[in-house]
Amino acid sequence: MYPMRDFIERNKPIFIIGLITFLIFIALIIIYNLMPHIAPGLVKTGNESTYNTILEENPTIPGSETSQGSISTETAIDEKYGAINIEFVNGGWKTKLAFAVRGQAIVWKNNSDATIYLRQKTPTYSELDTPTPIKPGETFTFRLTKIGEWSFDEEQSKSFGTIRVKELKL
Repeated sequence: MYPMRDFIERNKPIFIIGLITFLIFIALIIIYNLMPHIAPGLVKTGNESTYNTILEENPTIPGSETSQGSISTETAIDEKYGAINIEFVNGGWKTKLAFAVRGQAIVWKNNSDATIYLRQKTPTYSELDTPTPIKPGETFTFRLTKIGEWSFDEEQSKSFGTIRVKELKL
């Protein structure tokens, strides 16, 4: 006579298991939201017209005794790692991705027939706020002192590259 009542009585164990599962799920959500969360310490750099990269806010490593810009540190870096050479030919940058340590010399060489204009895609260094002209056969050297990804391009050809800078480990 009461088909709904009979249905509920027959399936009572299934409804109880479903209710218990639902309550456990809700309890897990509440516990997760009440737990303290630690921010990952990453900050977005660049803007909509650049390649989106992220950098650590505090990239210092405990126990690291190197000082940024120190001549003895630069000498040690040059002795251990040398310079990174990035070459521009008529078709664009030969090296699209390079890995460097903080403070390592990066040398851009123009092996094309025309003057090129190196510019940073990730605005990081005030010295490179304006495009840097490099005449055919000439080089431009710069030391990247900030940890993270740094993108650059050639203004006229739009050929681009990226350098990933990591902490120095002497």
